[in-house]
Amino acid sequence: MRDIRLYFPELGVELSEVESIFTLPATDKRFHYLVRVLRLKVNQEIIIFSGQGHISTAQILSIDKKNIELQLLTFHKVDKKGLDLHLYIGISKGDRMDYALQKSVELGVSAITPLFTEYGDIKLKNERLQKKLNHWQGVLIAACEQCELNYLPTLNTPTSIADYTYALSNSADSLQQSIRLKAVLHPGGQSFQPLAEQTYTSIDLLVGAEGGFSCQEIEELTTNGVVLLGLGPRILRTETAPLVALSLIQYLWGDINEVSIR
Repeated sequence: MRDIRLYFPELGVELSEVESIFTLPATDKRFHYLVRVLRLKVNQEIIIFSGQGHISTAQILSIDKKNIELQLLTFHKVDKKGLDLHLYIGISKGDRMDYALQKSVELGVSAITPLFTEYGDIKLKNERLQKKLNHWQGVLIAACEQCELNYLPTLNTPTSIADYTYALSNSADSLQQSIRLKAVLHPGGQSFQPLAEQTYTSIDLLVGAEGGFSCQEIEELTTNGVVLLGLGPRILRTETAPLVALSLIQYLWGDINEVSIR
């Protein structure tokens, strides 16, 4: 049986090697998962992680109707490695967005920003927006738990192409152009291969929703130094395109040779 991993943002903030006992109340959804779903017993161990590199082995000391007591047996922190890889993705319908987010986490993104696009007809405001963000956050957490990732990607509030390009034009970013790539997937864009000899440590990848980006959005992006990249003669679905592009990026500049299959 593989290790059970659970997201504990408290680890490294409220918990440390000094604070070795933690009480999880029955009102916490993690209580339900451990007791009702996994049916864990006293003395069984789980792996907990903070999403910021802190990891601990925790043993169940006691279980009752009101809470679970966990004791931290080990405590350490791992350094963050790999590309600073920021995915900007057009908000799509149904479960396509969930699939794209889940697989993007597996492929090593460090931040995700949903995009409102001209061709997209998804409208999210106020309570509905917050509900959707909470749902997407759950998708990211579940992907980290399953795939043994110790850094949870940052999920930003949705933005538009106009806001993105405005930020670019007014940025005091200290990263030199030679190590930061800003790219948008677009039919007819150049191949990834000519860029292979460049060295990048920071990459923005923009992917549209159904229908891609409008001509105006593409013009705004290219005017602000964003490179058009293509994936050959095929037109890929909105949930497939980012996965192919992220795989290529990790192959060319990242750590895909170190990835193991689960």
